[in-house]
Amino acid sequence: GANHVDAADINQQAVDCSKHNVEINGLEDNIKVFYSDLFSNFPKKKYGLIIANLPIVNFDAGNSPINQALYDKGFEIHKRLFAEAKEFLTENGIITFTHANLQSAKTANPDYDFQVLEKLIDESGFDIIEKVEREDLGYKCINYKIGVK
Repeated sequence: GANHVDAADINQQAVDCSKHNVEINGLEDNIKVFYSDLFSNFPKKKYGLIIANLPIVNFDAGNSPINQALYDKGFEIHKRLFAEAKEFLTENGIITFTHANLQSAKTANPDYDFQVLEKLIDESGFDIIEKVEREDLGYKCINYKIGVK
């Protein structure tokens, strides 16, 4: 139901591929794709929905693009998203993203990854609107929908 989509990625190859797909499908009037580190190059406007594909492991594995896709030491990218998104969300806008318990699944507290993230969501001034859980291969994934308190 979206009339327009602004899409971005921190990986230039992903941006180029997305632009190509938009072009071959004739969607240039509806979808704009650009390189951006979170909101650094986004148009200054409000969005009703922000879909984020964030790294899901709280670990420092270096700065290569592949590592940045999976690892987010100290949830620093999450913290930036939550802080910056408030400028870009409409009054009732939501952010949706998925997280998995890749680190804590095989521990005494398999929900630890989610507990840390949910505390961060709360401390960042967001409410969890919806959580959809799925288990596969011994890991749990949760799709979150959050909104500003």
